[in-house]
Amino acid sequence: MNLSEQIHELNLETSIILRKIANNLGLTLSQIQLLLSVPFTSISMTDLSKILGIDNSTLTRNLNKLEKNDYIKRKKDNYDKRIYKIMLSQKGLDFKEKIEFQLDEYSYKLLSSLNHEDRQAVFESLEKLSWAFTKSKFN
Repeated sequence: MNLSEQIHELNLETSIILRKIANNLGLTLSQIQLLLSVPFTSISMTDLSKILGIDNSTLTRNLNKLEKNDYIKRKKDNYDKRIYKIMLSQKGLDFKEKIEFQLDEYSYKLLSSLNHEDRQAVFESLEKLSWAFTKSKFN
């Protein structure tokens, strides 16, 4: 299997895990991904749409659903009133914590069969791959 096939397979497997977590919490996969992408402070809608790789209209539909259920809040930027900032509500913060806890449980199960050195190698490789993805966005 070449690298592109492995990346695709990894994406499918992580999506399955996230979809299971979403179902357990009564959310959709895209809602989970959105909640996980909002930093603790806030983020602009434009930056969030870039991170998620979706257009603003799709983001707006997802945000409307999450705002209606009190997971996120939108407010105008203090300096540029054309910009909306997205932040997690207390309910959103609580759900993000639950999502991350369940992800940690899956990760523990997944890596528990590996010895310490192999786990460390996985972490280092994933960190390097993540960095390579981040760098490629700027090229």
